[in-house]
Amino acid sequence: YDDIKLEDKTRVKLKKTSNSNDDYIHASYVTVSNDLTYICAQGPLPNTVQDFWIMAIQEETNVILQLCQNKEDEHEQCSEYLPNESTGWKEYGAVRVRITEPTSGIVTLRKVTRTKIEASYSNKTQEVTHIAYTGWPDHSVPDSPVTCCEIYTLLHKYYGKKPIIVHCSAGVGRTGTFVAVEMIMEKLRRNETCIVVDVTRKLREQRLHAVQNDLQYLFIYRLVIELLVEEGLLSRDQQVIDFLKEYDSLIARKKRERMLKDN
Repeated sequence: YDDIKLEDKTRVKLKKTSNSNDDYIHASYVTVSNDLTYICAQGPLPNTVQDFWIMAIQEETNVILQLCQNKEDEHEQCSEYLPNESTGWKEYGAVRVRITEPTSGIVTLRKVTRTKIEASYSNKTQEVTHIAYTGWPDHSVPDSPVTCCEIYTLLHKYYGKKPIIVHCSAGVGRTGTFVAVEMIMEKLRRNETCIVVDVTRKLREQRLHAVQNDLQYLFIYRLVIELLVEEGLLSRDQQVIDFLKEYDSLIARKKRERMLKDN
């Protein structure tokens, strides 16, 4: 994604080793609060899988969230960076990775899986929980916000005060939308004034091009409302019900328009 640049002051810099002086990886720190930082990353490419794992170990990441499938509509979205469960340790360059707890579906969540992983590099080992959600189409939004709500709960369950890595393909659309909602919810929980466009702008100062289109921008509102209702901060009154009906109608229309345009 040569057209998606990094902001130098927020980009993740790999610590230099004797084997390489290159500190580059397509990933950016995004500060949500004093206690919560995300790393928004491009999905690993065939030649960056090693760097992706080096970043996870360097940042002492406890949880990685994947918001894309490895392949969608015959287009590769990101390279496979998890070993096969039966192979034991797998080497990605200088990094060794193995699965310590097999991939399993989350009973209450469709299209969500969890895998426990151990990654080792330069005499340092990191245990990571990998969560993958395959129900979010590229350049679009999920049919329902419910699964995303549960994923936030999962992330915070495994969060260990170190940056959470989240990626899709480019690391700006689905990834940016997901992180924008987290930023908004942090403000609302603290009873701070929150204007969505301002939060999106703040996010883009840290991860350029975050939130790619109108569908994803609208989904921010939909997901925030669902979270507020779940947490008892908002009642599902008639005004909310009317908004949700209007949202569903608008999203359905926009999806139809895009399908016609693509065909």
